[in-house]
Amino acid sequence: MTFDFDFAELDGIGASDPFAINTGGNGRPSPGCGLVQILGWSEYTGANGKAHELEFELIAWSVADDVGKTFTENIFHADNSGKGWPKKRMLCLAAVTGLLTPAAVQAAKAAGQAISLDMQQLVGRVMMVELIEEPSQNDPTKSYLKVGGAGVAMYHCDDHRCAKWPKNEAVIAAKRDLIGTLPRSTAAAAPQSKPATTQAVKPNYDDDLPF
Repeated sequence: MTFDFDFAELDGIGASDPFAINTGGNGRPSPGCGLVQILGWSEYTGANGKAHELEFELIAWSVADDVGKTFTENIFHADNSGKGWPKKRMLCLAAVTGLLTPAAVQAAKAAGQAISLDMQQLVGRVMMVELIEEPSQNDPTKSYLKVGGAGVAMYHCDDHRCAKWPKNEAVIAAKRDLIGTLPRSTAAAAPQSKPATTQAVKPNYDDDLPF
């Protein structure tokens, strides 16, 4: 039995180089930081409804050749540590993309009410993200990518911690109505000792929200 392999199709599934398929890095973005646009928020079928997949496209990146590549981060709902970390991750994601606003937070707190967020509305929004590479615990010869800062290295486009990260100002301007702006105290510039294009700014893990 013979099979036909159309390389025009293989390019679309990240298999344009057959000799690099088994490296695990073919088509995968490089560790770095920059502007991304969210393409999807969907249920992770392998987790029986207990996780979602956040897919985004790299719009501007510290490795220029990676622009246009996509990445998927799994966000699990179960709070195994008892510290509320899954909800913190989702709140952070909603806040940095403008889905959750400072005014909405203040109003909910004043009224003593919960906030219901339709996370599907994340699609199409932009944010700043840092991706880091870590070795696999099961196979030291392999590595995997994930969102840095214990999963919360996601920032609003106005955040001073991303001031030197690669951006596409035209895309940000086109998405401004969706993402809004940060309060002046949060967005104000602060000195950085190293360019963030080579080393991302270490996040403050005590910050639940970026405002």
